[in-house]
Amino acid sequence: MTARRLSEKSFVSDLEALTGVVATVFETPLGWIGMAWAQAGLQRLTLGHANPRKARDALAAFGVCCGEMSVPCSDLPKRITAFLEGDEDDFCDVKLDLDSLTLFQRSVLEHCRRIRPGTTLTYGELARKAGSPRAARAVGTVMANNRFPLVVPCHRVVAADGLGGYSAHNGLALKRWLLCREGAQVTN
Repeated sequence: MTARRLSEKSFVSDLEALTGVVATVFETPLGWIGMAWAQAGLQRLTLGHANPRKARDALAAFGVCCGEMSVPCSDLPKRITAFLEGDEDDFCDVKLDLDSLTLFQRSVLEHCRRIRPGTTLTYGELARKAGSPRAARAVGTVMANNRFPLVVPCHRVVAADGLGGYSAHNGLALKRWLLCREGAQVTN
């Protein structure tokens, strides 16, 4: 077996050819973010990790191998970083891999993507927009399992009596920070 040193770009190409998924980690004002991408679209984002190792470990917990590489597989890391530094971006052009989701889950995520910065919807309001007016709790479950935070802005979905929950690292403190950064009214 001949040892050869692969450039990061060729390593990404080889990894993508083998698994169909490219993963990267990158630093942002929120800490380190892990991102997995495939031809079908964005697979997963994990937010707010203290270091690159924790971001890679978070991806690995979902079966995504990231190794030591840090080559971005799209311009999304730069866009997310700019967004967290104050730029506006709705990320609506980012292709998502929704293949494993039900029609209801897809509808909820698609309607969530339409929530404008600085505004919020309650779980019940999002359920109505998604065509299932009595499914507020099910919407909460979809939001809690959102694989695409920021790109699908689940932080803009709140409970009827306050913030509700937020399953990303640092939970409600992060949700509050994101909403305040966007200029939304935050009650609790």
